[in-house]
Amino acid sequence: LEHIDSVLFANFPDSAKSLLREITPETAADSAYYNILKTQTNYLLYSTDYDFSDIDFSINYYQKHYNAQKLADAYYYKAMIYVDHNSLTQETVLLLKKAEKLSEETTDNNLKNKICSALAYLNGVLGNYDESLKYAKKEYFYAKKLNNNRDIAYGLLRLSTCYETTGMKDS
Repeated sequence: LEHIDSVLFANFPDSAKSLLREITPETAADSAYYNILKTQTNYLLYSTDYDFSDIDFSINYYQKHYNAQKLADAYYYKAMIYVDHNSLTQETVLLLKKAEKLSEETTDNNLKNKICSALAYLNGVLGNYDESLKYAKKEYFYAKKLNNNRDIAYGLLRLSTCYETTGMKDS
């Protein structure tokens, strides 16, 4: 499962999907991790083949067997399922806020970056422009920490959109 996680981190979801087909989780811990990876893979492949019970199993498992990183990931991907189903609601924002709070317990700037990106986007869609700008700034901050040009570009684009939407001048 760790290998599949690294394959996904390297942005090879097709390979991850093939590897996931070869695995049958044997323990509850493996199933919880497997379900997050499966949901993440489907999300990255723009598949709508989601099973809420899978990600809910992971959330319940990591609530009982606390792991901030994996629980944050599970909340994040559950929120992304809602986004993919055009359910852009406060419930989706709350899932992301839970993920954000948990991510603060980790050193994973990639996790923090993707959560802030989603919160910036979702708050903008919901008309919460000040919140959107706040998260766009955080997204850019984490992207710079990651030193990832793609994420930096996305962060700058999101900031530009936020400043345009609010009518504020950027720096």
